[in-house]
Amino acid sequence: MKSFLFACLLALLCTGVMAQPYFVSSTLNNQTGGSPAWINMGTLTLPQGGNDAFIRIVGGSGYNAQISQNAIVELHLRTSNGGSLDPNGYGFDATANTFQRALMVDNIKIVPNASGVSATAYTVYAHCYNYVGNSFYTVQASTGSWTATNQQTTDPGTAYVVSFEYFVNSNTYMTGTLGVGTTTNDGYTLAVNGSAIATKMVVKNYANWPDYVFAPDYPLDSLAVVSAYIREHGHLPGVPAASEIRTKGLDLGNMESVLMRKVEELTLYQVEADKKIAGLEARLKALEDTRLSK
Repeated sequence: MKSFLFACLLALLCTGVMAQPYFVSSTLNNQTGGSPAWINMGTLTLPQGGNDAFIRIVGGSGYNAQISQNAIVELHLRTSNGGSLDPNGYGFDATANTFQRALMVDNIKIVPNASGVSATAYTVYAHCYNYVGNSFYTVQASTGSWTATNQQTTDPGTAYVVSFEYFVNSNTYMTGTLGVGTTTNDGYTLAVNGSAIATKMVVKNYANWPDYVFAPDYPLDSLAVVSAYIREHGHLPGVPAASEIRTKGLDLGNMESVLMRKVEELTLYQVEADKKIAGLEARLKALEDTRLSK
């Protein structure tokens, strides 16, 4: 019985030791000054078999008490199952992402100690911007170890180039504003400095849709009034001028309403024109009938 209990206790202790993840912290130790440079951060020892490591750098580029210089960079590395290789022949994969306003790290390269699935150690190089200061980082891994170097170096050359990307595979809800390519939203919930593309877009315009144009009491301007307005202003009544669009932009929802109003007004003009044409045709026919009856 004692032997059995001892064996169970030993198994629990071994399981506890094996389950302990690896964790260590270090600092980039002022390795960049006024110019960007490559930094050899250190070497990660991690066996094959789907083991993971996570490196998180907290710091920035410069330290002038400005939020525009703060940054966080995260790197996730995962080893192969011991048999599969990535398209470039590496026995691991890695992705990274960067947060906050500064671009502290714009490139990460990883050099394994052996080719393919024979690799068991990975030296991590980060291309850092100016004045990283004492930016610190943590290394977490399912097992293995980390040997810090934290020394400025040259480009490591041929290596695994880490992809910077950020995928979200769940519903995302935000209560603040969102700026893409800009930090100035000017009161808009979404601000994009650049182009955008969509296969479908719905604009919910809560203003009055211009079906009121067809109301009997709608004050439709005569074509003479419209013509005079165009000669004076160079654009249709109720439509923003080019100078206004250049300074204020184009309100798509409002413009759709304006364009629909103009289409409905054109329809009314066409209906009136058809009535006049029908009246003229009737008069012409009456005159022809009178002439033929003589």
